[in-house]
Amino acid sequence: MITDLRTQAPTNVDENEHERLAAVYDEAMSCVGVSAVVASNCERLGRPSTNDEVARFVAQSPETRLGFAAIDPLRPSASDDLDRALGLGFSGVVLSPADQGYRPTHEVAYNVFERCAKGGRPVLVANPQLRHPGSRLEFASPALLDEVVRDLPELTIILGDFGKIFLEETLLMVAKHARVFAEISGAVNRPWTLYTAMIAAHERGALNKLLFGSGYPAESPEAAIERIYTINSMRGGTELPAVPRESLRALVERDSLACVGVSSPAEPEPSPAPDSPRLTAGAETK
Repeated sequence: MITDLRTQAPTNVDENEHERLAAVYDEAMSCVGVSAVVASNCERLGRPSTNDEVARFVAQSPETRLGFAAIDPLRPSASDDLDRALGLGFSGVVLSPADQGYRPTHEVAYNVFERCAKGGRPVLVANPQLRHPGSRLEFASPALLDEVVRDLPELTIILGDFGKIFLEETLLMVAKHARVFAEISGAVNRPWTLYTAMIAAHERGALNKLLFGSGYPAESPEAAIERIYTINSMRGGTELPAVPRESLRALVERDSLACVGVSSPAEPEPSPAPDSPRLTAGAETK
């Protein structure tokens, strides 16, 4: 079963428009078995929480959708927000250190990481507004999460957007830590970026730690899958290296939910697996 690990729900629209966009969403997701719908929460950059809207959207089709709640650790209500999100049945949590404005090792963020580790909830670390003047690039480095993962080895982290400008750090983190993965939505609509990133992952033995995500509506799952399967066409008639076909197929068909410890919507909730085997060969807020 193909899982699209990174999609967005229609939000901030009236009921009629919501129904239309939901139908468009379902049509786009027809080629995948399950879609993970990611909420946003970044008031400092003008994006209020969409957790409630995402929860309603997931509840409309619980057999094919699951949700990731966005938590802003700097909000005074962060602990209550996390309690409420877990009570609503969200499968994971989203943190955006650069966009929300804190170092990942800040105490308030660490509290969220610790609770997710104990509760067996994966954390997607994604900063969708890095190009915003207010986003703090110094807090976006995946290497800043190394201390967190060393302290909490049972924590599952998904590095969003293929690391964006931090590809080498992303690949090092997924190769180094058994429960750190990367989803590729940040590259699937940029063919050359996807090709070079996949080659880098192949050379570093990290292809089996990559998870499929389209970033819908930025890209549809169907188009993303086609681009993955045809990525070697970027070589043209040159002698540039190729990504093995079997590795491309494995990426598309990988059981992403099992990798990050989340049940399929049709299955019971799994017990946390802090001792999952390694899958590879190898400042405060201002």
